[in-house]
Amino acid sequence: MLSLSSQLILGSLLAVAIGAAVSVAQAPSRNSQNGKKIFETQGCQQCHGSQGQGLSNPQTQDAAPRIGPTRLSQSAFVGFVRHPIGKMPAYRSQDISETELADLYAFLQSLAQTLRTASAFT
Repeated sequence: MLSLSSQLILGSLLAVAIGAAVSVAQAPSRNSQNGKKIFETQGCQQCHGSQGQGLSNPQTQDAAPRIGPTRLSQSAFVGFVRHPIGKMPAYRSQDISETELADLYAFLQSLAQTLRTASAFT
């Protein structure tokens, strides 16, 4: 029979393992190809450009910032998409899911690789 302290340690380890398994199971995917589709279907390129490079409209003096790659953490990115400032519309969970936002984030982060590759040839 295990001592009480051994049982507590074993129980704690089991709880941590179960918690980690649940976190992994609930973690949103990070599919950059799907993120690119979301970027296009949600119309992000209309303001941010096809590569997230940011665009400005001199006629209205509006400008959308560069978002590809984003410097925000994924959680800060999700928070901004849900509660933006300026003229960007808010995207509620009914508009775009957490998984879709994770994919969108992965796409924007993949643009860093594209930029590094392009700059290597210039």
